[in-house]
Amino acid sequence: MIRGLVIASLFAAAPALAQTCDTVGDGVLFCPDDTPFAGIAGDYDPGMGVTFYQADTVMLLTGPLPPFAYDVWVATPGDLSGAAETFPAQESVGIMDRPSVLGGDIPAETLTYMVQPDMISLVTVIDLSGIPHLAQTVEGGTQMTDKHMEYHRAALLALVEDDL
Repeated sequence: MIRGLVIASLFAAAPALAQTCDTVGDGVLFCPDDTPFAGIAGDYDPGMGVTFYQADTVMLLTGPLPPFAYDVWVATPGDLSGAAETFPAQESVGIMDRPSVLGGDIPAETLTYMVQPDMISLVTVIDLSGIPHLAQTVEGGTQMTDKHMEYHRAALLALVEDDL
């Protein structure tokens, strides 16, 4: 009897352990559990084709790199190395390695730039499911903060390819 209750409680608890994910592109999920973005509903913008998330003072936008951006940011789909050199309105560029805990050699380029005079942004263009994908975090200020870098890295870790 007790063993049956324990097993039943494990099955009842299983959905609570399941990770919550949003589809943010063809074959790409954003699974923010255990990140600063956990429990925050995304707001999809069909005009831009990206989903926005706001966690504390950091805003994230993520989705497939828009087709018009290939002419400006990258020469061809998959040419991520050109992103940092061609991104518009950049103040400075810094490459941040994608955390190796994600496994595999997934190409990515990250750069820092000023969105407006009082907003700083980290932008990563990453190849997910064979499509260049954008992850951009924005925070007020003129200097990159440790918190901003931590939130950006957490967002990158939450982007996963959907194997289904």
